Amino acid sequence: MTTVREARPEEYEAAGKIAERAYHEAGMLPAGVDYGSVLRDAADRAENAELLVAVERDEVVGTVTVVRPGT
Repeated sequence: MTTVREARPEEYEAAGKIAERAYHEAGMLPAGVDYGSVLRDAADRAENAELLVAVERDEVVGTVTVVRPGT
């Protein structure tokens, strides 16, 4: 069963790696720019937006960042 919830600090690294991999696999990482480091910085996203993770058997398998208007 998959559970979606707010990310915990110990999950930030996994969420960052998943986000970077998703952008890479979709061909969305701009050439010549280290946007991967921005994607890996899940702690920053958690501080400035709502960082959610999908968890299966205590493993982070997905992530999404919800940015509300005005934030």
